[in-house]
Amino acid sequence: MLEAPLLPSLEALLDYVRADIAYERAEQLRAFFLDAKTRLIRAEIVARGSVDQLVIHPREIARRALELGAVGVILVHNHPSGETSPSNADITTTRAICSALGAIDVELHDHVIVGVSGWTSMRQEGNL
Repeated sequence: MLEAPLLPSLEALLDYVRADIAYERAEQLRAFFLDAKTRLIRAEIVARGSVDQLVIHPREIARRALELGAVGVILVHNHPSGETSPSNADITTTRAICSALGAIDVELHDHVIVGVSGWTSMRQEGNL
């Protein structure tokens, strides 16, 4: 039986996602659910929004992590404007997701915003 792939690096994952969604006209949030060895269990689009807004429900991400038996999550969403700096709403929502996941012992590894010009890690920016 083949094992699920290990994520080689955050950069490799982001190169793939950025190529896939950076040019989308509406925001979307993808969740990468991970096992204890950082193997990918499943990647899903968990929210779709408009040109400048995305409604995210932290409890739904936590519920899905429980269903899949995930112990880690990486979130990635795009900004159609191309600007990758997190908004105040991005920061507030990410912290709420981190709390919801933490309550069920699931780690939010990062929340990354991608755009045509690159990406910004909310963990590296100190927002997690």
